[in-house]
Amino acid sequence: MWLNESKTRIFFDMHLPAWPGKGIAEGFDPPRIAEAFATAGADSAILYAKCQYGNFYTRLEGEGLHPGLGGRDLLEELAGELRARGIRSLAYYSVSWDERIAAERPEWLAENGAGDRGAGPYRWKTLCIGSPYADLIERQLRAIAAKRVDGIWLDMTIIGDGNCHCKRCSEAFRNAYGRPLPREPRGADRRDFLEFRYGQVEAFYARIRSSLREAAPELVFTNNYWGYPYSSTGMGSRAVGAARQTDFVTGEAYSDWTGLRSTSFFPIFLRGVAAGRPYEALVGRFINTWDYTKKPKPFLAYESYALFAHGATVTVDDMPYHDGRIDEDLYGSDLAEIFGQMRLHAPAVAGRPLRYAAVYHSQKTKDALTEQVAFVRAVSGAFRLLRDLHLSVEFLFDESIAQADLRGLRLIVLPEVSLLDEAEWRILEAFMAAGGLVVATGSLAGAGARLAMELFGLEGGELSPFSISYLRGSPGSSRDLLVRGHYAHYEAREPGRGEIVDPLCETSATEFFHNNLPPPFRATGLPAIHEYGHGSGAFVLFPQPLFSHYAKEPSSELKTLVGSLAASRAGAPAVELRIPMKMDFSLVEDGDTLHVHLLNPNAESSLCCGLMDTLDGHFERSYEYMEETVPVRDLGIILRRDDVESAECLREGSALEIRRIPDGVEIRVDRVELWEIVRIRFASKGQGHGRHD
Repeated sequence: MWLNESKTRIFFDMHLPAWPGKGIAEGFDPPRIAEAFATAGADSAILYAKCQYGNFYTRLEGEGLHPGLGGRDLLEELAGELRARGIRSLAYYSVSWDERIAAERPEWLAENGAGDRGAGPYRWKTLCIGSPYADLIERQLRAIAAKRVDGIWLDMTIIGDGNCHCKRCSEAFRNAYGRPLPREPRGADRRDFLEFRYGQVEAFYARIRSSLREAAPELVFTNNYWGYPYSSTGMGSRAVGAARQTDFVTGEAYSDWTGLRSTSFFPIFLRGVAAGRPYEALVGRFINTWDYTKKPKPFLAYESYALFAHGATVTVDDMPYHDGRIDEDLYGSDLAEIFGQMRLHAPAVAGRPLRYAAVYHSQKTKDALTEQVAFVRAVSGAFRLLRDLHLSVEFLFDESIAQADLRGLRLIVLPEVSLLDEAEWRILEAFMAAGGLVVATGSLAGAGARLAMELFGLEGGELSPFSISYLRGSPGSSRDLLVRGHYAHYEAREPGRGEIVDPLCETSATEFFHNNLPPPFRATGLPAIHEYGHGSGAFVLFPQPLFSHYAKEPSSELKTLVGSLAASRAGAPAVELRIPMKMDFSLVEDGDTLHVHLLNPNAESSLCCGLMDTLDGHFERSYEYMEETVPVRDLGIILRRDDVESAECLREGSALEIRRIPDGVEIRVDRVELWEIVRIRFASKGQGHGRHD
């Protein structure tokens, strides 16, 4: 499939209202736009068929073409021009957001528990895909599939927080669960409500994909993916199920939404979801995604190279001006250089990622939490801590753990996983028996957690009343370490290490100490670390939510604590990187070759640009910004094997010295300005990058 080779994509993003007298959509020049895309080196593009205003950009019988086009079929013309230049096209279609249909057919709008239609937190009104609207969507998409396009790209297949309680959805829920659809679902009702919604969305995808396969078997299909941790369950998508019907997986990695590290988090997360399929990540060409600012070239280059290094298709989200003009300099200068470098170094991402650690994504845990920020913090904190240790990280999912490939992994972390079933635990238990390390934090619950507690002689698990605590006795630290979040109270047969310390008080509106957090006060006698051998591996439990804390407040002591446990119980990684914490990296092995991608973010430091809203550290911050490139010097790569034959910097074009050390070799890299690729060749294929004991 061409998807496997596609790495440079343009998202031609445009929701254009039909406002008369303003020249909207009147200035599109398909040959000129196509030539700009070709000059940039794009191999594919996402073009609009229908936007969120409900305006079409291609002629369909009985549907309203955007009036600014003057009757022109923009999709057909532009796709044809691109095809003539060897560039593939995917047709964009907005599903649940369509302002025209919302106005014409208000009875198709999603309904909340109070009976209100069209109300919600979004600027766009949400249509119910359980209504006859779904039939209209299918007919329109089949007609679009007959155009000169290579794929369909669906967007905004959502239901919205608290929706939908319309008559059709209520009847479908009653038929499925034998009881009325709860208006304010809580507890078991909420779990069933979410499961019902997920099923609706996934059944819709299955229906559309099947219909498109029948109409145009050669077309590829995807939906804008809302299953990542930052996405609310209100969007109606779970991590794995939401992407089961797609030919490739997509996600939005905009820095202004989720931070500069999104360009490493997202492709790694999407790679796990894709399970062997291609995956793309979107980056904005503007600083604030869609605001017509100019993102400096080093910023766009860093984000693009980072996504590329992690194996993703790089999809640059650009938005034309209201009349259809584009910033041609972006394509002829910045993107031409960025995409050109990616084409040149395509062999450096052709292998498979070197594996060591995995973060466990528990959809059941996410669904059980009404305040999902706790889930996001736990997953993000685990990822950040492991990457700060320069460990290769993957994601595992409770939805697909039975089919997951655990080969090469030595460490699996469970970041505050509050629901674990028996089948999941049996898989983790077998992983440990074979030599793996499982690290869990916070309170474990569920049938699987009960088996774990029985196995290791643990009891309890109830959460403490204190929203912070302290960790005493961490190796190498003489002070008590702050940990935000409620710890779990475990009683154990065997003594553990360290100790949990309660604060002086629980801060409230009427009881508080000084201006911030209370100090450590009373030692609880509860261990801070429970550590057990199991088979050839081990299980380590931290009752305190270390990963959630680390997401907000990175701590060198906590990082060292987890890192030392990983090194002692799981073994040192086959490749050790001696680089600054801020740097991103990717390790890709391909036969007798290892490519080490080193990426140097040069984000500018920033100050608070608004009022301090609390004394808890929540400040308005400036947007990510990166204009200068400041080289990082004297970096080290340690390989624990003795068959290294050669090493060179591909982008700089220079050979590197290989120095023998007691347990392997060390390779020094003099400097990395923005992105460097170190290619390391080995003498024979017989030895892998395995554990070095």
